[in-house]
Amino acid sequence: MPGHGFELALAELLSFLDQPLTQTIAQLENALAGCETEDVADIVGEYGLTTRLLAAALVVRERLGRMNDVIHAAAIAVALPEILEPGETLQHPSLGAGNDPSRPFDLKTDLRLAEITLGRWRGADAMRKRQLFKDLVHLAAEPSARLRHLFVLGPEPIDFLTTSRSTAA
Repeated sequence: MPGHGFELALAELLSFLDQPLTQTIAQLENALAGCETEDVADIVGEYGLTTRLLAAALVVRERLGRMNDVIHAAAIAVALPEILEPGETLQHPSLGAGNDPSRPFDLKTDLRLAEITLGRWRGADAMRKRQLFKDLVHLAAEPSARLRHLFVLGPEPIDFLTTSRSTAA
C-alpha cells in the first residue's frame, strides 16, 4: 500500500474488524455458496474484503507480526517477581517465543525449570494440544533435580492435560 502509512492501514483494518471476524467470514462463505462468477466481486466487496483491506492487513502484519513474541517476553518478565523465590538465581531466561536450542526452557534458575504457554484456546486447538503435551514431556524427561513448572493461560490447557484420554501417539 504505497504511501499508506501504518496508522491509516491500522484504521482500515480495525474498521473491518469492528464485527466478529468469524461471523463475517461465515456469512461471506454462505453468500458465496452457489454464486455465479459475475456476482463474486460484488458480494466480496459488500463484505469489505477488498484489495485495499488486503494491503492494509499486510502493512499491519509487517509491523505487528512479532506481537506473540512481545506478549511472551512481557508475560515472563512481569511474572518473574511472582514466580521466583527469595535468593533464587536466574540462569537462562528465554523470553522470545520459539526457544533457542541452547536454551530449551523458557525459564531456568538454580531451583527450577519452566515452560510458559500463553496461547488462548478457542475450541479447535489440536496444534496447541500437541505443543502443550510436548512441553510437559520435555519438562518431565529433564534429568535435573530442579522443580519443574508448566504455566498456562486459562483452564482449558489444564482440563486437557487432566482429562484427555488420547494416547501420546
